[in-house]
Amino acid sequence: MHFQVPPSDHAKLVTCLTGRARDGLLDLRRGSPTFMQSLSLTLDGDTPQAVYVPRGVAHGFAAHRDHTALLYYTTSVHDPERDAGVHPASAGIDWWAGEAGIGDPLMSPRDAALPALNDFTTPFTFTEPQ
Repeated sequence: MHFQVPPSDHAKLVTCLTGRARDGLLDLRRGSPTFMQSLSLTLDGDTPQAVYVPRGVAHGFAAHRDHTALLYYTTSVHDPERDAGVHPASAGIDWWAGEAGIGDPLMSPRDAALPALNDFTTPFTFTEPQ
């Protein structure tokens, strides 16, 4: 589950161009009515839709098909020094919901090394929309 910490935090819009993926969100904003709650949904290139990910909400996905491609539109550029995350297995998301026959998933070494949610102190605070 990825995000950028302040002052480089950003919102993003995510859509699936091809293939299928389980998309997961985890609210890390202290004071939010949904703080520490997760949500997941399936994105499919055959039935395009977009997901809005607010600042302070971690995002991740698990590709369910070969050649799955997601497109992100972010409100700021990638800042490698402010790039952070929490381990996907600690987010409370069923990454393989509704999918049968998927073997051992591949995970990048970077994602495998991310801290568990319990070991993470959030820098994000919820602000009411105006």
